[in-house]
Amino acid sequence: MTWGRTMHREVCPKKHTEHTRDRMKNWEDEAYVRSSGLWQMAVNDKLAQARFTRSLDVRSPKALFCDAVGDPSMLKFFTPPPGMGFVVKDLDGSSAKGVYVLPDGWGGVELLSGNRMGADDVVLALQAVSKAETVKEVGVRILVEEYVSAEVAGQPSVDYKFYMFGGKVGAINVIYNRGKDANCRVWLDEDWNRVDDFGCFGTRIGSATPLCVMPPKPVHLEELVRAAKTLGEGLGIFYRVDLFVDGGTGQAMLGEFTPWPNGGRNHCKAVADPSLETGYDACGMGREWSVPLELGVPDGMERLFYEGGKGAEKPAWVEDFMDMSVKERCEAIM
Repeated sequence: MTWGRTMHREVCPKKHTEHTRDRMKNWEDEAYVRSSGLWQMAVNDKLAQARFTRSLDVRSPKALFCDAVGDPSMLKFFTPPPGMGFVVKDLDGSSAKGVYVLPDGWGGVELLSGNRMGADDVVLALQAVSKAETVKEVGVRILVEEYVSAEVAGQPSVDYKFYMFGGKVGAINVIYNRGKDANCRVWLDEDWNRVDDFGCFGTRIGSATPLCVMPPKPVHLEELVRAAKTLGEGLGIFYRVDLFVDGGTGQAMLGEFTPWPNGGRNHCKAVADPSLETGYDACGMGREWSVPLELGVPDGMERLFYEGGKGAEKPAWVEDFMDMSVKERCEAIM
């Protein structure tokens, strides 16, 4: 079954999708950000994500090359370490756009497309991304990270997307076989119980990816949940925390943080509730947003700010790190 056949509207006082779309507007409002004390906005920056994750002793892939210029042809200055695979990322990209996974290096098979790609091929692809996204004034800035072997060798890593409300798991959207014919997704709780049996909820279909048959519980689920909760508690508000497993060590690794998953278009979490006319409750994640911010809000503020958690203390490094130029941030995480 696909998302399109199972899309329903949330009938909730305030929907998770609505909260997410509100955040997209609020975070563009300088007065809102200043008044709410939202230092967590910094973690929407991929370079800050690496710094934040490491500060909490959660692993993120090692950075091998970082370009702040915005010119994909700068990749010609990247010389891969002998025998090391790597992943090329658009620093400002999302949803695997501008991501090229090359476990065997230049000229090898790129895992998401299945095509062989050399350096020139990746440069051309990134230049096409830059032209397609004309809103990008900075071009395509590049981050190259070490390739970390997947749970199944030679396959794309399973993508565990944790919807975190501070340290609480709202849901996990797990994606298998990204870029392959067998690509599918499933929504679960932290105990690996399915929560998408009642379909998906929202106003727009965000993906035609089929829902999977029930997958087996991963060996490293406890480690993944621990890492997601550590990062969620460090943020203290709603964020989607994307993780994958290092197939060699079994450790959880950061993929990325996302403050507004799917642009607030949809989600697939509901639990059975016979007392309701529908037979299910799809409003649980929407209710998690009802906790007002406490930490970080200036004293004397009368307005309540709803960000999906009470907040968390701002780490000492954040202000100095975000005051750096992109070039300096690149150097700081290398």
